Order: sequence, then structure tokens, then C-alpha cells
Amino acid sequence: WKPGAGPATGYPAVGTLTASVARSDQAPVMGCAGLSTVRLAQGRVLSAQDAAASSLQEAASPARDRRAMTIPVPAHCVVSAQLRPARGVNIRLQVWLPDSGWNGSLLVQGSGNAVPERALSGPLAQGYAVATSDTGRTNTRARAQQREELAVRAAHATTVQAKALLAAYYHGSPRYTYWISGPQRAPALIELQSNPEDFDGVVVGAAEGSEDATAANPDLSAFAARGGKLIEYHGGGQVPAGEAAGKA
Repeated sequence: WKPGAGPATGYPAVGTLTASVARSDQAPVMGCAGLSTVRLAQGRVLSAQDAAASSLQEAASPARDRRAMTIPVPAHCVVSAQLRPARGVNIRLQVWLPDSGWNGSLLVQGSGNAVPERALSGPLAQGYAVATSDTGRTNTRARAQQREELAVRAAHATTVQAKALLAAYYHGSPRYTYWISGPQRAPALIELQSNPEDFDGVVVGAAEGSEDATAANPDLSAFAARGGKLIEYHGGGQVPAGEAAGKA
């Protein structure tokens, strides 16, 4: 694999999932524990456990004209898996699947970096199935291209395997798949160029002073041709996950 080389090989194509496209509010067709026996093409499921319904405390936000509120978080299935899409690559995947009220979409958070549980609870409360992955600490001495390659592999493997788990649980592939990638612009754009069918909407940013010219002019024509939408931001501000997915 290298930037611009086309889709990475060795991954099952998203379109090969046998489940039909999910409908909104589609209920699970199996118990959460059953996902522990699902065989993944690129790794293995470590655990699958039920999580009880809870609530999320949302602070007041005058900037967005919102009052403090308590948001109900539905009961859901928490799946942890270990992925090894390539030699020397070790990815920890976590997928949260709502037991009820699923809106039919998948939201992927992060670019191979761990995200706080609150970042998953918010979208889950809005009906999304959510996924994130952690590649662990990256060697700071590694070349920039190596770090980009790892981030691209993580995003692709996370999405493909999360869709496989989702298809097993609901027997339906997501209607839309979104990605909030965080402030790592180059790997995100390379991922969209290499695997244009992974996502329908993507939010990507670049923190102040950290622009990377590697993917300054990516070819996103295939992504655009299938109706993909991209939101880019610059600096410290970021659109909340649920709002971003809606706009994308």
C-alpha cells in the first residue's frame, strides 16, 4: 500500500455483505452475547456484553442556545475486537449497537486514536450505531508515511469490520456510514481516495499549524461520484458529532 495506489488489497469489499440495507428502527435479530462467536476476516471478537440504559448530562451551551438537559442513552451491545489487517498492525475495535431506536446509520469516531466514552454516548443517544478504534501509541520516530498508512488501515479495517458486526446483529447493512476523523487531515483524505465506498459523509479537520501537504490534492472523484459529502474545518472548533453527521 502507498498513497494514491488505489484500494488496499486483502480487505473484504463492503458491497459483499449479504444483509439487505437496514430500515430505520430495525431491531436486533440475535442476543448481544451471540456476537462473541462471529468470525471476523481480519481479527477476532474479544467480548460482547449488554450495557444497561443510562443517561447523559448535557451542559448548558449559550453559544448553541441550549439549556442543560439529561439525554437518555438506550441499552446497547458493547463489542470489543482485536483486528490485525496487516503484519505488525494491531487495532483494538469497539462497537456500540443500540438495542432499540437504531436510526439505520453507522458513525465511526477517530482515526485510530481512543476517544472518550462520552463521544460515543452522545451519538448513541441519537440512534447511531457507533464504532471507534485504537492503534496504541505510535512511534514518534516513525516516518510520516508509516503513520499515515497505519491511520488509513485503521479507518478502513474499523469500518469494514464494524459493518460486519452490525450486519450480524441487525441482519441489515447501514443505510449511511459517517466518519468524524478528528484533526488528521492527510490520512483521512488518503482513505477517501483509496476506499471511496467506505463512507457516505466525512468530517475532517486540521489543527492550527499542523497541515500536511501529503494529501493536499487528493483525487476524491470516486467518492464524490457516489454521492459522498465532505466537511473540512480548520483550527480548534469542531461541529458536534450528531450535527456533523446530519449535515454530511
